[in-house]
Amino acid sequence: MGLSNKSCHAEFISASTLYIVLKILNQVQNDRGLILLGQPLFFVHSINMKPDFIQQISNGLKSCAEFCKIQLENSKIACAVSGGADSVSLLLALNFLKRDFNFELSAISVNHNLRGAESLEDLKYVESLCAQLNVSCISVTIPYNQIYEISLSRKGGIEEAARFVRYREFERIASENDLTFIALAHNKNDLLENILMRFMQGGVENLGGMKICRPFALKEGFYIRPMIEVPRSDVENFLSNQKVLFRTDSSNLEDNFLRNKIRHKVVPLLDENFDFWQMGVISSAYKSKIQKEAVEYYARREIQNIGLKQEFTDSCKKISFDGERFSSLPAGVKWNIVYEVLNRLEVSSRFPFARVQEVCSETVDSNLKLEFDLKNGTVLQIKCGKFFEFASFQKVSNVQNIRTKRDFSVIIEHTGIYKLGEFQIQVEDAAGGQGVNLLGKITGFSGDDFSAELFLPSLNFPFVIRSRNPGDRIKCSDSTYKNVKNAVAGLKKLEQKSFCKSFTFDVKNVLVIQELSSSDLNIVALWGTFAGLCNWIV
Repeated sequence: MGLSNKSCHAEFISASTLYIVLKILNQVQNDRGLILLGQPLFFVHSINMKPDFIQQISNGLKSCAEFCKIQLENSKIACAVSGGADSVSLLLALNFLKRDFNFELSAISVNHNLRGAESLEDLKYVESLCAQLNVSCISVTIPYNQIYEISLSRKGGIEEAARFVRYREFERIASENDLTFIALAHNKNDLLENILMRFMQGGVENLGGMKICRPFALKEGFYIRPMIEVPRSDVENFLSNQKVLFRTDSSNLEDNFLRNKIRHKVVPLLDENFDFWQMGVISSAYKSKIQKEAVEYYARREIQNIGLKQEFTDSCKKISFDGERFSSLPAGVKWNIVYEVLNRLEVSSRFPFARVQEVCSETVDSNLKLEFDLKNGTVLQIKCGKFFEFASFQKVSNVQNIRTKRDFSVIIEHTGIYKLGEFQIQVEDAAGGQGVNLLGKITGFSGDDFSAELFLPSLNFPFVIRSRNPGDRIKCSDSTYKNVKNAVAGLKKLEQKSFCKSFTFDVKNVLVIQELSSSDLNIVALWGTFAGLCNWIV
């Protein structure tokens, strides 16, 4: 992020004058908070009257409290603050309103460590802002590379991994500090973008959009969105009128993420050509939400009628129910029951909707058996027939006992020599500064080391070199994708050189090169030389 001051100017004052002003306005700071904000010197002024924006947040807070059925008075609210316009404006509004509603306010800021020095400057900015507002700030810095590693294990991309880690920290902080609410700064534009994104991803069950309130996972309390009906233009106007600077995340300006593509390309197109599209989208989302609630209500009743049984042990979780009763239900109800079962089994990966349809279409005469390898070594087994049975367990024997030196995953951030099991890879910048050159060798057999070289002209740091995983896909020349297992099977064999005749080629020696510099996490190459095969370079 960098500091932004759209259509506003900085009224800088000296440090000594600032000190005097702070002393004089100490009561204002305690009661309403100070509006900060330049770097390294700050300008300050109070909010003399309640702007429309703050009234909107006040109304949003009341709606959230009513929805959650919890009083705001004497509650503990933490505002999640990144330093961007939305979260800064929400923090300022909550700080103004805390006396009106008599709640205790703090802030949470998570540094995901994805943008180097820029991420650190964002965190420093938030801490400085909170200090000037006299608001307690709980700051968290995620260890470098943890987001990348989690994105690989969860197979959901960088953005999904960052969200997973961020909410994990929110849950921890909520429990440790006995929070009543964590306020999130999603606005009306975010809601629209979220609905469009879910529609394009086929997420019909989520077309209702982001909820104004949802419970914590680990304790009593709620995430709330008091800005969800506030358009982004109102946020920017408020900050401009108050002459407040804020940080801008440079990654939001790129089109690597689906959300950014929708924001920069789809939304402007709709704005230009369809006057009332926002009203139509929100209206459709609301109707979808109402219908979803009705189906869910019916499904909860039917769960009692299908004789659902749970058997949970340390090694296996199993849920079964009457197949005949289940088969007679409407499709929408059956879908909801299946998703409820998957949630109870704590199946974290996205279960393909096509598979849900397949399960729901089975009858009592069916003997369908399905098995899926999910994230973190979890296996899901589904049996259909007179009784439907769902079972999840860890694939301990097949993963831990078969795991060898060839199974590894290492993130490459810069040039150097890396030891990867029985492989040693030297990573160099390619001549001319474009791309990466990999020099590898494999040891541990009689005879000379077997070495190979691979040049990848479009690869940038960071990237990962790893062994193959089930479900890996690689892009073909016609822009379709092929399962890596099938792609490897189709690679041509290399002529075995005389100096490596003592080396036994093994298809498990195919190395996967996967990019981390974009949200897609595409596999960019299959290094087949160590398996006696040609290479596949996207």
